[in-house]
Amino acid sequence: MFFVHGLGAMCAGFVTTMITPPWPGVPFELACPRGTQQHECARLQGHMPTCHEPEKDTQEVLNSFLAHCNWPGQSCAYVDIGCNIGYFAMHAAMLGASVRCYEPTPFFTMAIRESLRLAPSEVAGRVVVENVAVVPSAERAPPSLNFSYAYSACHIGRRAIRQHVARYGHWTTPTLAMSKLVVSKSPITLLKVDIDHNEGELLHHVIDLLASGEAHIDTILVELGDNRASRAGCAPSHATCKQASTLRGGSLRDVWRLQHELNYTAYRVNIHTAREIFGWRGDNLNLNHMAPAHPGLKPLFGVRMMRKLELLKRSLPLEQYATGELFAWGQSFLFTRQQLLERARHHSIDVAFVGLIASREPLNAGMEEAVLPRADVEVQA
Repeated sequence: MFFVHGLGAMCAGFVTTMITPPWPGVPFELACPRGTQQHECARLQGHMPTCHEPEKDTQEVLNSFLAHCNWPGQSCAYVDIGCNIGYFAMHAAMLGASVRCYEPTPFFTMAIRESLRLAPSEVAGRVVVENVAVVPSAERAPPSLNFSYAYSACHIGRRAIRQHVARYGHWTTPTLAMSKLVVSKSPITLLKVDIDHNEGELLHHVIDLLASGEAHIDTILVELGDNRASRAGCAPSHATCKQASTLRGGSLRDVWRLQHELNYTAYRVNIHTAREIFGWRGDNLNLNHMAPAHPGLKPLFGVRMMRKLELLKRSLPLEQYATGELFAWGQSFLFTRQQLLERARHHSIDVAFVGLIASREPLNAGMEEAVLPRADVEVQA
């Protein structure tokens, strides 16, 4: 599946660490790439203040949407584009999901296969790992790509990459078109796209496939936005600024289409987007220095095991999507056809006691922004 000089020597020398995802995630043993020291691999246990992987908000999304996968009669399909060394792929498999994992870095996919060797056989049997680079379309991409860099979570795996590049210059990975991954009669429960490059361009092609009825995806988690260049004041014609204005190769209209044409509700997911700093009790310790609130977002707390979501209001006009830092660098967006929010209820005696019934702010004021316009109805092409 891939071509890399000296690969045979890379298959030994794995160290492992135990990953314990937030409840109700199931612990699993994770292998780190060759050349990783034991204390480096242990950073992924979540105890190191300088290591922010695995990302807490992504773990919460997996728990929320895949927690039922082991229940009798249930089946879940999780597709992970940019699965790195596989901690989210393993997390999903332990929850009972069938997993397809796509990663262009062979040093990482070899580690994933080692993690599968250590996992229970019924878990390993649910996971397919492919060492490929996912591209928007086969017509616009070469059959393979050369790489000399890969994101190393908490620097794990960086040593193997640097040594290989210093000796051989690059590695070569075959490409696979997005349509080959998502076109299916069977629905995908959760699609995650995080490759730190052209997620928006991949999402654009997914939207076209959804609109044509060729793909069926319940929920999408994708990292969008990169306005570091725009904050630095570079010229709009600059390539990096162009990418910032088009959501990593996609467009603002893509997000609008998901909500208004394809029956998805949109949420911003990252728990630090407004500079929140949550303590162990769940309270925000940075109330006095928060980033300005965007008028198109509605903060929500404690939604289905996710500490914080920000609802993207359907009433926000498309022309206001470019205002503020709605799609700032590295922010994850969740698009789902599931109705996450429930109407609030409270004991009538308590409500009457505080005079809430007669107030101007009922319990469910503004909830129309969070309710799917056509719940449980399949969108027709």
